[in-house]
Amino acid sequence: MIDVALCIAIDHNPWLVLVAVIICCAGAFAITQTFERANHADGWQCFGWTVLAAMAAGATIWCTHFVAMLAYRAKVPVTLDPVLTIVSLLVAIAGTGIGIAIATRRGGAWPVLGGAVFGGAIASMHYAGMAAYRIDGITQWRWGYVSVSILCSIGFATAAFAILRSPRANLHRAATGSALLVAAIASLHFIAMTALRVTPLQLDDSPLSSDAMVALALAAGLVGLIVIAAGVFAAFIDRQTRNDALHSLRRMAMSDPLTGLPNRTHFQQALDTQLSHARAAGTSFAAIAIDLDRFKEINDIHGHKAGDEVLVAIAGRLERVMGDSDTVARLGGDEFVVL
Repeated sequence: MIDVALCIAIDHNPWLVLVAVIICCAGAFAITQTFERANHADGWQCFGWTVLAAMAAGATIWCTHFVAMLAYRAKVPVTLDPVLTIVSLLVAIAGTGIGIAIATRRGGAWPVLGGAVFGGAIASMHYAGMAAYRIDGITQWRWGYVSVSILCSIGFATAAFAILRSPRANLHRAATGSALLVAAIASLHFIAMTALRVTPLQLDDSPLSSDAMVALALAAGLVGLIVIAAGVFAAFIDRQTRNDALHSLRRMAMSDPLTGLPNRTHFQQALDTQLSHARAAGTSFAAIAIDLDRFKEINDIHGHKAGDEVLVAIAGRLERVMGDSDTVARLGGDEFVVL
């Protein structure tokens, strides 16, 4: 732990580390939101949300790694292999996508297996990215730290998806899952960088300058945040759309379509609630049944449209004279009831 802390404090640019942490936290939140949508969807909707979650996860992992890697002070000339850099991004998207698809399967140990694949994708992306990190020096890896970094990545990711699929309250589940994903990504990177040892040779005449590395890091961070924000907004829009639809369906199910008053089902629930409160508090309330005399004659003589207009007018008058704590409902036909 001391070596890892020293690696972060001494061998990294603190401002770029802060940028990487911000990206990682925002991205982990995006992953949990899009994974939740994939977990509750079916068919092509599930596939679409899985792809979006994989893109958010890939962007988060790759950008966090890329920014933190550029924050690393190698003290030797550094260049980047563009092909391997792109390959590392594809590895992150494909690997996390497979992990998320497995974790969304119902029952059994699928969430644990999916989390393990997700953690393995984080590790694969990091070491593929490090292969693109060309240093003018002799590199040595301390394999004990390498092993610990991979185990941390898989362990934290497995725990994250196990919790995200648990029946706990949504707020706690999302917060804990996001924190564990941040731990999986961050622990992998910084423990792995602690494992790296470089003996300078300085053979390259055109290394990346310090300013160029900072500019690259900020550019990668900006692109990553844009992708992450797209995932978050998509999840929020979907959540709001679902909430609006459920609210509309509930209103339709509990309201009389003609007058807009509560219907028989709504009235029964209100009556049960009033009875429970009255028994608990030792109070009383009144229930008044109302029907309209000779209403059938209106329908027969003037037509059902006129009868409907009468019902709407009566409903409006009843609502206007009711108090805030009173309930007026239409049970059907010309029957109304007031609590």
